[in-house]
Amino acid sequence: MANLPMSEVENWVRLTVGTFTLADARKGIGIESPEADANLRRYLSRLVEKDILVRISGKDGVYRLVDNTVEEINLTNVDLESKVALKLPFDIHKYVTFYPKNVILVAGEGNSGKTAFLYNIAVLNRQNFQVDFFTNNEASPQEIVQRIQAFNIEMPPAFKVYERYDNFGDVVKPNSITIIDYLDLNSEVYLAAEEIKNIQSKLGNGVAVIGMQLPPPTVTIYKGQKKLIHRELAYGGAFTEKRPVLYLNLWNNGQQNHGICRIKKAKNRAQRNIDPNNMQWEYTIDSFGATFEKWDRYHEEDEYYDR
Repeated sequence: MANLPMSEVENWVRLTVGTFTLADARKGIGIESPEADANLRRYLSRLVEKDILVRISGKDGVYRLVDNTVEEINLTNVDLESKVALKLPFDIHKYVTFYPKNVILVAGEGNSGKTAFLYNIAVLNRQNFQVDFFTNNEASPQEIVQRIQAFNIEMPPAFKVYERYDNFGDVVKPNSITIIDYLDLNSEVYLAAEEIKNIQSKLGNGVAVIGMQLPPPTVTIYKGQKKLIHRELAYGGAFTEKRPVLYLNLWNNGQQNHGICRIKKAKNRAQRNIDPNNMQWEYTIDSFGATFEKWDRYHEEDEYYDR
């Protein structure tokens, strides 16, 4: 195929989805000769100049089709009072307002009560919303039932519990409260932002609450005493902070069934004169890792966390 026509390359390109490589184009079009390969490279460059293709920055020979489709947001007859009356542990909802399509991220250290926090959200909201709880912590049905029974609520509970390990955006119901315990990316932490975006894109009037793991704290010596320096960002780093309207840290301060909850970021104040950012609560968890036996506002003269 030495005399490769440009029209054939453009037709193939317009049928692509996502990114493709030069090798993909060679195989898809059926190029075998060096002459046709040279024509292919030249035609792809022309398609870039014509704004039909985009080169992916930092990746040699990788392209994607330009997507010119946009969806206008209808700003007429917007109900400014259309809030989501979601309840959170420690009465955090008294300080933060939630709207449809919002994402909440709960970034917790190991043994800090992240799962307990997420189950509390399901219990608090089960009567007012359809709540779907997705778990990948490999707990047995017996362990899950014991945890829920600790709340002394109806059994089975008025929310659904599902086993799920990845691609959560595929199962999000647009108008439900989706709780994910937890988003585990293993070594592919760079995919965190894409996963969160996919989850949010499926939301309609619903809200997603996503649990993620914080890296363990480091230890430093301060005034002759050991102090923990807690991390603020989940595995995936700053990319995990882009979409959530509320970003929470759960820290284990070294005591059994005891921790600290901190609001790292809150976009929507519920009370204009109260800034919820950096608010903290101290809490203890029952032996089932389910209910919060005690909690109160927490203040510390010297704060230790990695900004």
